[in-house]
Amino acid sequence: MLSDLNWKRASVRSETQCSRCARELLAGQQSIQIDRARVCIKCWDEVRADPTKSAQEYKRELKIGTGSSPRRSSTGGRTGVRRPAARTEPNLSPYDASLLVGNVLDRATADTSVEVLPAGDFDFHEPGFDYIVVGRAGVTIVSSRAYSSAVQIEALVSWASTSIPANVIANGRNMRDLVDLAVEQRAALEALVEAANFKFEVPVAAALCFESVEGVDRTPVRDSLGVRIDTAENIAKFATRRGPVFEKEIAQVVDHLRGVAAAED
Repeated sequence: MLSDLNWKRASVRSETQCSRCARELLAGQQSIQIDRARVCIKCWDEVRADPTKSAQEYKRELKIGTGSSPRRSSTGGRTGVRRPAARTEPNLSPYDASLLVGNVLDRATADTSVEVLPAGDFDFHEPGFDYIVVGRAGVTIVSSRAYSSAVQIEALVSWASTSIPANVIANGRNMRDLVDLAVEQRAALEALVEAANFKFEVPVAAALCFESVEGVDRTPVRDSLGVRIDTAENIAKFATRRGPVFEKEIAQVVDHLRGVAAAED
């Protein structure tokens, strides 16, 4: 399984080559490190499409020496392999999933100063990232794309880390690409908020809603690359938690975002 492979995403320290395609990797460039070998992101995405392959199969496909390497366990030293969540097909259409997540957010924000805005009003919006929640905790863009799926979270190291993101396995495949997209959505929203030059702090976050979440239950792991991964109910609590933004400041942020959306129309 992918979780048996001793790998991590890291920047290249000195110029080298991808072990699979021989592409030149420059110092500072993001790549995947497996044992002492380096693999470019493109080759890694092509090979990791099937997370059920053995570690040796991954190494053969990536043209890495097949010598054994110690397994990093997420269970604090206990051996044993985490199994991915049972394969399930989404039982909701994207529209219905978005509607249900929206209903959860609406219920959580009723009778509060928190505002829920449609993310589709903004140019940077990607399908499936449906809502922007503005509250005391700041601004959170929420995705319901995978809402009707169960997800299994697997940490790749025995200690929780946001620099080495967890595997997010749903419907039999790793959803790390969805995490990467959420990071991009958060960065675009962050730039939009920073452009307003508010005289107060406005934290920006991203969140992915899943029908159920199993596996490692540690906050740094569930905040993979700073993207919160949880059920719709828990995401609603996350987005409406207390934070540095005051009620009158919430209104200013909402006015700014609505103004940008209107200008983009």
